[in-house]
Amino acid sequence: MTPATNGLTFLWNDGSTGEHQNIVAKDLGIGTFPIWAMAMNNEHCYVKDSMLLTIDISDVIEMENHFSMASVYPNPVKNGFYLDLEEHEIIEFISLYGNTGQIYLNTKPFTYPYFDVSYLAPGLYVLKLKTNKQSAVFQIIKY
Repeated sequence: MTPATNGLTFLWNDGSTGEHQNIVAKDLGIGTFPIWAMAMNNEHCYVKDSMLLTIDISDVIEMENHFSMASVYPNPVKNGFYLDLEEHEIIEFISLYGNTGQIYLNTKPFTYPYFDVSYLAPGLYVLKLKTNKQSAVFQIIKY
């Protein structure tokens, strides 16, 4: 471990030894991850601390395909929405997440192109779509 300017050395759970740790959500993905760090001084006294880092779907929206030809309408949504795809495009999987990561839909849909969401509370939701041609993510506002 290399000493920092203050005489402390650091060790992070990923093996890095820098004074600071940058965590990139897209590198980890969605989930809960243990993060720990240890700091040691010149007398070999050390302290170790840890935390659980939770990354939910809203943290990775910008990492997805920005060039989707699919569209969701209307948006904002009151009772349901339509999903418009390219010709000959087939949905392989669809997921709908709440703003805290709870999953409301995670299946191959049977009601395409209309999806009823009248049972959901008003709020922001994330729709992940996987087709035979693309993967895309949409933010849906339910009112």
